[in-house]
Amino acid sequence: MAISSIVGLLCLELVVIVAIAVALHRYSARKIARSFELNLIGQRYLTAQLYEEALTHFKESVEINRKVSYFWENLGDAYVKMDQLQEAISSYKEALKLDPNNRELFNKTATIQKDVKKQKTEQVEDHV
Repeated sequence: MAISSIVGLLCLELVVIVAIAVALHRYSARKIARSFELNLIGQRYLTAQLYEEALTHFKESVEINRKVSYFWENLGDAYVKMDQLQEAISSYKEALKLDPNNRELFNKTATIQKDVKKQKTEQVEDHV
């Protein structure tokens, strides 16, 4: 095979690789944009006290993009509003993994953990 043929094939392969990389980048960018859009819609539902809808959108946003701490925090906030405190704690802990220096989030998590502990203590006392 002639060198010019090999070079031609290598150039063609390079063009295909670049086209695939561009397509993947565009797909990834669309997914990331969609995660932010879903989270924004969830925030609007949360503000409107439509907690089920907010929860659905926040869950979708973290399924698409698990690396944004406030997505997890918003999910936790929706769980709190729905009195699903264990799920809220789990969401807040995920957010803290991504943003460990967030004091407000740390305090929010600690407060919810205290509430859960208090509820458990009260349940035990009610059964005694």
